Amino acid sequence: MMTERSNGDFVIKYIVPQKTRTANHIIAYLDRISVSERIAKDDVSALNLLNQFTIAQVSSFIDICNKNKCVNCLAELLDRKNKMLDGDIDVMDDFTLDD
Repeated sequence: MMTERSNGDFVIKYIVPQKTRTANHIIAYLDRISVSERIAKDDVSALNLLNQFTIAQVSSFIDICNKNKCVNCLAELLDRKNKMLDGDIDVMDDFTLDD
């Protein structure tokens, strides 16, 4: 059930899980968009989804941590970013323009 607040935000009070592919995609999408807010609250459980994000997105999460003084998430994010940089990931891949 979803309700609207007076300021235009929506609050999801509960979700009835269904065993369909569409439901799985919706739940995964909601999980991804809530990661920023959870990181801003220094919720380390939000970092379980880091494999789905690019290095640019991880960098933006680090900025959120610095802004909100989230030391627990910051340590994990910096470690993840260092591992991404050490691997075979092309860091400029997110920043190149296609013709």
